[in-house]
Amino acid sequence: MSEHPEKNAAPEQAPSQKTGSDDPGLYIGYLVTGVRTRMMQEMDSCLTPHGLTGAQFIILRRIAEGVATTAADLCRVLEYDTGSMTRMLDRLEEKCVIIRERSSDDRRVINIQLTAQGAEQYPRLKDEVSRVFNRRLASLNEQELIELRSMLERLAK
Repeated sequence: MSEHPEKNAAPEQAPSQKTGSDDPGLYIGYLVTGVRTRMMQEMDSCLTPHGLTGAQFIILRRIAEGVATTAADLCRVLEYDTGSMTRMLDRLEEKCVIIRERSSDDRRVINIQLTAQGAEQYPRLKDEVSRVFNRRLASLNEQELIELRSMLERLAK
């Protein structure tokens, strides 16, 4: 089973413009889903030479930025189930970019952190992913970027 199911699937086609005007929320949903799918595919492509996927990078990012320090944190933040997260962390550990260590304060807790190799790689990976996203957004002018960010932030709440 692919850890990134939409990667291998053909992008879902948006309904016709007529359907979009019939149900703008549905049409916008198709568009947002399509943009996410394309951005994840582009992220996967730029990370493949490093042996990583976009989904794995997102986990590394949350760890590197201190947003999540345990599998439970990552599941909460990224809305993964525990089984999927365990498999993702197993793969990242096999690639020597993270390490899991039992907490000395609470033996039930397993902390996750980047390895030295992961900490060294992360800034370069982040730069490459940033270039991918910036290329995707290059057709927008500065004002459009500000408006898009504002709208997406409101929708994400």
